[in-house]
Amino acid sequence: MKRKYNYACPTCGNKLQKRGLTAAGTQRWYCIKCTKSSCRSRPDLERKLLLEHFIKWLLGKESQSEVVARLKLSTARSWRNKTDWCWSIVPPRMLEATMPRHPDIILMDGTRVAHLTCLIARTLNGVLGWQFSPWESSEQWIRLIHRIPAPKIVVVDG
Repeated sequence: MKRKYNYACPTCGNKLQKRGLTAAGTQRWYCIKCTKSSCRSRPDLERKLLLEHFIKWLLGKESQSEVVARLKLSTARSWRNKTDWCWSIVPPRMLEATMPRHPDIILMDGTRVAHLTCLIARTLNGVLGWQFSPWESSEQWIRLIHRIPAPKIVVVDG
């Protein structure tokens, strides 16, 4: 089913009609009453795409400067300002009902994020548990391990 968007002119409030595409392929909208043309953005899609870029950068090997160059942003600060809201997203933990009783393999790793370390325990299907700690230590790992079921094999990065 096609979704129909009815946009109103920001100047006069009249209903806009489609009037071709821009060179970038974005839909152009035109107001017959005041003869103004504009392109409407989709903030929901922009946020989704930005979150995808953020996760790719966070979990990948690209530096900030490489991301800035790839996305054609002016500065690294603009990247940090645009993705500031992404840091407040709390990833969901696997629900107890869907968590395997005794997983065969658990992968464990620690990732440095700013001044904290995020300890992550996951299966091949999803995250079992995670926690932030000041540093990677055996006590912190034990706190995390006690919350998850005992596996057959544990793979640790080293």
